[in-house]
Amino acid sequence: MGGSDGLVVIQWNDFSVVPGGPPPVTLVPAGNPGYPEVHVIHQGNEQVPQQNVTVKLPEGANLKFQPPYQVLVMNPQTSSTTNYQGTVSADGQTLTASHVDLTQAGLSGNGTYVPLWVAVTAEVNAPAGTTQLTFTIGNNMPSQSTPVHIIAA
Repeated sequence: MGGSDGLVVIQWNDFSVVPGGPPPVTLVPAGNPGYPEVHVIHQGNEQVPQQNVTVKLPEGANLKFQPPYQVLVMNPQTSSTTNYQGTVSADGQTLTASHVDLTQAGLSGNGTYVPLWVAVTAEVNAPAGTTQLTFTIGNNMPSQSTPVHIIAA
């Protein structure tokens, strides 16, 4: 991004986002929910500010977010889970949660990580195949989730 004074501003985050798992998530059309996830890995020693989390469903996969539409974050050191209420877009394809506190969840030093996930189901007309959700945390580049295998009912 360039400004009128010729300076270039580069956004640097102290964490990366990678697919969660294994194992992959398996869904059956009109079946029980699955929980695709990503892992947020701290790459520094600075405290990570609260982040907005956006999760997008893959086009054409006929997946659906499940109520109560939350992003769940687990502290791997204590196994405690914090739920962050999300909002689903009008087309049902995007879930957004604000003010997600990754530091409280245990992202506290270089190399620490926290998993994040959402609940999804496959609709009755979901095609068989493998797909992934897309998680965007803060200003980071989007990251793919755990692979999601949709199998024939």
